[in-house]
Amino acid sequence: MGIGRLHLDLPQFMTRMRSDGFEWLGLEEIHILGLVGLPPQDDHKDPFDRLLVAQSLSEPMILLTTDGKLARYGPTVRVL
Repeated sequence: MGIGRLHLDLPQFMTRMRSDGFEWLGLEEIHILGLVGLPPQDDHKDPFDRLLVAQSLSEPMILLTTDGKLARYGPTVRVL
């Protein structure tokens, strides 16, 4: 999958997520517009990460991550 960082049985993962009560969060206009309000970070420009942050801020919901650089974006980001 992708760049080789994640190895999992995707169908099994999807089944487990549904059975555990997780739901998909669709990409909405408010999420995309939220990107505009994020401060630029010279050392972190990953557009997918920034979109996740924008979603967490606009919902609001907690974004769990291992990327310490994302913590700078605000209180909805929790670094594990």
